[in-house]
Amino acid sequence: MAAACESLDTSLIIARSLRMLPQLEAQAVERPVTSFERYVLERLDQPPGDAWIDGLPLHVVMQSAALLGASMTRGHLARLSDLSDDERRESDNIGFEAVSLGEAGVRAALDAMNTAKTGGNAKGPTAMYGQIYYWLANANAEADFDPIRKIVTDHIVDTMPVGPGDRLFGKEVSTRKVHSVWSASRQYKMDRDRLRLMLIEMGWVPARSNLPFNWQTFDAVKSEQFLKDAKSSLNYLQALKYLNAPKAHEPILVASGLLKPWIAAGSSGLKDHAFLPRDLDAFLLQLTRAADERYSDDPSLMNISAAQKRVFCGAEAIVRLILEGKLQRVGKRIGVEGYNSVLVDPREVEALVLTRDRDLLSVKEAAAMMRAPVNSVHALIEQKILPAVDGRHPKTNRPMKIVSRSAIEQFLSSYIPLAEAAKLADVSWGTFRKRQNSRGVAAAFERPGGFYRREDLKDQIP
Repeated sequence: MAAACESLDTSLIIARSLRMLPQLEAQAVERPVTSFERYVLERLDQPPGDAWIDGLPLHVVMQSAALLGASMTRGHLARLSDLSDDERRESDNIGFEAVSLGEAGVRAALDAMNTAKTGGNAKGPTAMYGQIYYWLANANAEADFDPIRKIVTDHIVDTMPVGPGDRLFGKEVSTRKVHSVWSASRQYKMDRDRLRLMLIEMGWVPARSNLPFNWQTFDAVKSEQFLKDAKSSLNYLQALKYLNAPKAHEPILVASGLLKPWIAAGSSGLKDHAFLPRDLDAFLLQLTRAADERYSDDPSLMNISAAQKRVFCGAEAIVRLILEGKLQRVGKRIGVEGYNSVLVDPREVEALVLTRDRDLLSVKEAAAMMRAPVNSVHALIEQKILPAVDGRHPKTNRPMKIVSRSAIEQFLSSYIPLAEAAKLADVSWGTFRKRQNSRGVAAAFERPGGFYRREDLKDQIP
């Protein structure tokens, strides 16, 4: 009896449907067959061809086209259930056009999705690929989807900062092709801010970027040696300890070009020089090459620091004399390493530099050369912006700061005093400062405030 009732219900449903067909046919809208629809019909009626897409099961083609198209037209978080019939038809066809081109087409679609990202604090494949990643990782784990999954996996490895220790679709990543500032700082155990500034200076990441650390990416393979060097690099205090040199000597040696930083401070916001141990080793090798331990206990010889104070000349002048082989006697103190082990005869140095090296100026003389107030020069020296060394007044023998002429010239090549800039612009210094404030150009330093970067004023002064 139950079977008979079920058969009767089915017959009634069929009959009603047949009666509605004319009405449905009258309401139907005629539209051309899309490329996607044509492909599906052909696959149902004919054996698959030889193209890459024909090697995929039909349900993989259909689902891949649907989700990829939705992501391409509505964003990577788009859900198929949220699309209208017309929207779904459009996105299916767009997704099919990408899939029909094979791996290159799918990768091009993924590239477009990446380009559309604007950053944010979220990181990882789920944030970048959204529904596509969820779909391949969870809803469609069967092997039929492996070709699509491999393309997405390869694209992630090629474009995102993933590497050994990360997992994609349940499998561990075997190699790293892309680093972010964040991932590199973790791998090499470096401060992220300092590493980013080094990367900017060496051209690995752009200088002006609002992206967070995990979105600032660069080539992990090509940058490997740079990152190893960055890891081993020393700031100036570490470099001085490595050299066993007095703190006061580093600025003047760098400004003179005798000691070359791998990456110099200031140019990209880097607050401290970065030195490579191999460069410091090369400097020490040159400096100590002629040093003779037989003079270790000779009371007439003293180290560079003591000699420059005795003679009232800069350490730069003495180091140059050593490197150029102009000193007859250069000693080495047994039991002392590096820079402080080198000994010279101050009388021999004095005879060569003529009592006072005129390349060295007092703070007052430096201020006159820079056309700046004396207190501004003192401020620059205190903040180690302008290198200076400790010396003594030639008449009173009182301690004083001395600055090399070459250090001032190097400083003035990058910065210009406010008074000089205003004079070149033919306005008062107050007017000039107001103009720069309105342009959003700030003084180069908070203290002293009377200097501007020449680069910021290149279209304001002759």
